Amino acid sequence: MSGIVAVWRRDGARVAPDELDAPCAALGHRGPDGCDTTSASHGALAHHHFWTTPEEVGERQPVSSADGQVTLAFDGRIDNRDELFGRIGCADAAMSDAALVALAYARWGEACFALLLGPFAACVFDRSQDRVVLARDPLGDRTLYYHLNDRGLVVASEEAGVLAHGGVPHAIDRTTLARICAVEAPLEGETLFSGVRELPPGHVLTVRRDGCRLRAFWTPQANATLRLRSDGEYAEAFRELLRKAVICRMRARSPVGVMMSGGLDSPPIAYLAAQEMVRTGDSGPLRVFSWVFDELACDERRFMDPVIERYGFEVCRVVADDLWPLRDADSWSREPPPPAPVPFRLLHEAVWRQARSAGVQVLLSGTFGDELYRGPETWLLDLLRERRFAAAASGLLACFGRRGPVGLWRDPGFRHLAGRLVRAATPAGSRPPRAESRPWLTPEARDLIAGSEPSAGAAPVEDASRLRRISTPWEARSAPLINAMSNRHGVEVRTPYRDRRLVEFMASVPGHQVYRGGLRKHILREGMRGILPERVRLRKRPTSYLPLYNRGFFEREHATVRALLDDPDAWWPRFVRRDWLENAIRRPLRVRDDGVAAAVPWLCVVVELWRRTASPAEQAYLRLP
Repeated sequence: MSGIVAVWRRDGARVAPDELDAPCAALGHRGPDGCDTTSASHGALAHHHFWTTPEEVGERQPVSSADGQVTLAFDGRIDNRDELFGRIGCADAAMSDAALVALAYARWGEACFALLLGPFAACVFDRSQDRVVLARDPLGDRTLYYHLNDRGLVVASEEAGVLAHGGVPHAIDRTTLARICAVEAPLEGETLFSGVRELPPGHVLTVRRDGCRLRAFWTPQANATLRLRSDGEYAEAFRELLRKAVICRMRARSPVGVMMSGGLDSPPIAYLAAQEMVRTGDSGPLRVFSWVFDELACDERRFMDPVIERYGFEVCRVVADDLWPLRDADSWSREPPPPAPVPFRLLHEAVWRQARSAGVQVLLSGTFGDELYRGPETWLLDLLRERRFAAAASGLLACFGRRGPVGLWRDPGFRHLAGRLVRAATPAGSRPPRAESRPWLTPEARDLIAGSEPSAGAAPVEDASRLRRISTPWEARSAPLINAMSNRHGVEVRTPYRDRRLVEFMASVPGHQVYRGGLRKHILREGMRGILPERVRLRKRPTSYLPLYNRGFFEREHATVRALLDDPDAWWPRFVRRDWLENAIRRPLRVRDDGVAAAVPWLCVVVELWRRTASPAEQAYLRLP
């Protein structure tokens, strides 16, 4: 993941030679392969190089079109290169992705971004129309932030780059902070700083001297349910899309590795990557990187080892019992805001360091696999609508067989159908009011986020777009954050489960492919039949990392937690009730605790940690209004 910095004057004034120095310095970690700058009459554009694909090695961005009218800085990867070459009418296997996008923009202008497949962010200086164009991929796997006023535009890949420019205000946005404490993503375009905007995923921002326009070139659509003839056809289609997603992410300048656990998501990626290595004549073996536990009950070797032995992977392991949350927190690198709920970052960092020392620059990950299977509530209803009564009965019997009547009642499909029947038979005026949500929030926080709540007449679950539920603002912020963190270790993490083709496919399948018979990921389980060992393919429960979380948060680092929360200048008491938080942190978490019991205290802690680790210059403006 490389970096982009730009300054463009709307008032026609020339950009000072040193105006990009501070923003570029703030993004220095994104440029292990150097940084280059180009200047226009009233603009300057810089690119931090991180060469991970073979075509970009040695490339000096920004790049320009043949006639010099288009100058572009590009961060990302294009996965449909052959299709674009065919549309343009040329083919050059050695052309970099940035040069290809510049060629596409010169041909189609802003319309080119809707044709790009893959993670990307782009900043274009279009001299022919005296404008700047910013674009971001539909899933938001790359980022662009900006400050815009009457005088000009400041752009960077991270908020820190925008804030480093002397003309950008630094006031904290209380609404965004309140939403973080409410375990809600910031509103579209909002950031932790009121003077900095984020370009939303799937959008293009065009800035001219006399105005600007923000428009979406891709939006999640309402469900268009795909109907295939059998579970086997669904599984085959899913497996083929996942194979394509893995293959296009293996285009790298160095050997590719896989972060592999014993779950259902990463072993298929490792298998497909190994198959591609065989197809292309790579002697291998595939390297997989994992964390294991010798003391805590988080170890997955009994699930990982059968996969490793079957396919002969070369495994590199990190013993992670002492990599608890908040260990050595004061030495953590300063990450882009807003602070994100990543309690197990040390596990990832240990693997990234090991991969880089082994000469692996690109790591494939099963991260975000769980998000593909949102919307399991409709599985039973969808089977009944398709008149597949035997499959519906079999699924319900499987739920009953696993956990008896309790398991049946807790099944999301059964509860959803029962709830629909109850609502249909109950007059609207006699329905009980909903319980108060988010009881941990203070009145100030409730007032700040009141205007951003969904309407009371929201669409039923089965009528809402599953694509919106799969591709949420949280994932659009988490994916770039993971890349920004791995960047500091010289590694790029690529996530096949965030391939747009696969995401759109999963948004279109009926609910019974998402969940059935008490088990999530039905379509993946069917697609991996005969590929994954049965012990892995039929796993019922994921591994819980609560023992590691409790070791850090409630045991080894409890003094750190108390020091952060008891700081007299702390921000969190403005948004989270003290009595609620004190109750939440009085004992270690249990498996039956809901996610809020971990998420809210952790967010309060990392907000304070992020504030405390600010530089002296930053501390001057980190004040709540």
